[in-house]
Amino acid sequence: MVGALVGGDLVDTLSGDGPFTVFAPTNEAFAKLPAGTLDDLMKPENKDQLVDILTYHVVPGNNKAHDFTYFQKLTTVEGKPVEVFSEGGKVQVGPSSVSLSTVGSADNLATNGVVHIIDEVLLPPSVPSKDKTIVELAESVDSLSTLVAALVGGGLVDTLSGEGPFTVFAPTNEAFAKLPAGTLDDLMKPENKDQLVDILTYHVVPGKILAGDLSSFQAVTTVESKPLHVVSWGGQVQLGPSLTDLSKVTLADNLAVNGVVHVIDGVLLPPTGLVSV
Repeated sequence: MVGALVGGDLVDTLSGDGPFTVFAPTNEAFAKLPAGTLDDLMKPENKDQLVDILTYHVVPGNNKAHDFTYFQKLTTVEGKPVEVFSEGGKVQVGPSSVSLSTVGSADNLATNGVVHIIDEVLLPPSVPSKDKTIVELAESVDSLSTLVAALVGGGLVDTLSGEGPFTVFAPTNEAFAKLPAGTLDDLMKPENKDQLVDILTYHVVPGKILAGDLSSFQAVTTVESKPLHVVSWGGQVQLGPSLTDLSKVTLADNLAVNGVVHVIDGVLLPPTGLVSV
């Protein structure tokens, strides 16, 4: 956190009079971000994005844990709303009720405010990109390069660059790496294009569905026409072909001009597709 504050030139700001309430992610929280994300944010050309994320962790005023109600919306100094839930001595905070970080150590007092240590990095609600489709959004994220290559191999780039809207559950490179050895190479062969398309379209749902739109349990139909089970519980969204084979949404509500992308940690395999691992 300190290294990021230095990179974002925010040290002087948070050393000022305040008072400020800071939700401070641990080193372990930053380590949970997709591989390469933090390194990219620390690059000078991405300073604005880094500042946007860091200031989303700061609320004006001196808000101690006992000041939080069961549910409330606060406005961060970054100007976007953050939701806070407090029940039974447990405080959680995040951009929505299905994307929450837990306060592990509350009420660390400073001369100019208070720090609550949290276990996840808070990512501000996205605003629709004025110039990026779903495919272009995926192309801009290093950890989704395998998905982009698969979309090219499956001839789906034009489809997901169309009007939509679409909701895409996007597996990371690490998610694809979990498949049995050789599986992805086989899928990328021209003779297996139909099977690749079958799997990729199982990750796409018609319409724009934000994390906050999901109920505790529901089945949605993908554009591949097979059911996908979605479970939203305790601030975590999971989905898969069955309730015993679920992937986790690790980064929700990434908006594009033609829909929304939710980054996930596993490849979804249709009920009649490959055997899940």
